[in-house]
Amino acid sequence: PIDYPAKVYDPKADYKYRFSLFHVWEKEFLAGIDDQINEKRLRYLVENIILQLQEIDKLVVEEKRPGLEKSIAGFKEIGQTLAGPSQLYNINDFRNKTVQLSKPILLNYLPKKMEDSIKIQKP
Repeated sequence: PIDYPAKVYDPKADYKYRFSLFHVWEKEFLAGIDDQINEKRLRYLVENIILQLQEIDKLVVEEKRPGLEKSIAGFKEIGQTLAGPSQLYNINDFRNKTVQLSKPILLNYLPKKMEDSIKIQKP
């Protein structure tokens, strides 16, 4: 049997991975709105956006968390609205809200900008 070395945990690589996944899910959600896909699929996409933001939130230092928590709360609100009857909301409003919630993250939480704000220990 081969003895493999223990896997090395790299929080910066994990952060970069989670940030990339967030960006992909966010773009997929916006494309879904433009393509008018069904609400069930949109809810799935929002849930994945929230999941990635929560994972990013675990990796950053305390000072950076409020911006992430605001976006997480905003996306949870979108998810709750999508869970309701479709007659009660305009799906195109979600596009504006998503851009509004994502823009600060995409500008201020880029992996290169966050190198000094990532927790070193394993979350």
